[in-house]
Amino acid sequence: MLFRGVRKPSKVLEGCRARAPVTHSTHDIMSTEAHPESTKAPPGTAEFAMKIFMASWTLSFVALISAYVYMRALADLWPPDGAPRPPLKLTTISTVAAVVSSGVLQIGVHRANCGDRSLLAASVGGTAGLGVLFLVLQSLAGFEATARGLVPTLNAYGALFWITAVFHALHVVVGVVALVALWARIRSERAPSSLTLRLWSYYWHGVDLAWLAIYFVMFLPG
Repeated sequence: MLFRGVRKPSKVLEGCRARAPVTHSTHDIMSTEAHPESTKAPPGTAEFAMKIFMASWTLSFVALISAYVYMRALADLWPPDGAPRPPLKLTTISTVAAVVSSGVLQIGVHRANCGDRSLLAASVGGTAGLGVLFLVLQSLAGFEATARGLVPTLNAYGALFWITAVFHALHVVVGVVALVALWARIRSERAPSSLTLRLWSYYWHGVDLAWLAIYFVMFLPG
């Protein structure tokens, strides 16, 4: 059984069969006939808690970006006081990795509804790998920024830049750890519920959207 506690609409299953045959046995796919108790909808408490959690850190990112925009609007010259600009090349590559990771994860979530365990495992593992790549590239960008003189103690601009970057990186770390745990469960046949997969996909997409906002506001020259 790939997922627990979810009824899959027949139209979704028909569409999956039309696109590609599922090679797993019927035991790999959730069956409401074999498991009548699985027809019960999962409680909404976990989903509500995740939405509240995401809303809280979204507001934190909004506050940080708003402070940056306000600081920039008041400055006659940007970056202020002759401060160096943040590295753009490595940051752009890491941004591409973040966008691709969301697409890879969403493909896996979609194919999971078809009972495609192998593609789901590859998707979740690939997304975690891209998350690690993002963190490595951001670390290298951080070293480059420091070499340029963009350090937290430089001024208010430097402090705000580093607080925002580190705050986002910590959220990426949480997402990578969760994805690795999901990947391990899928590989070991201890399949997570579709609710668990869906909630962590929400989280990952939210972290990526937050990064896109940071990238366009704080890194692109303007």
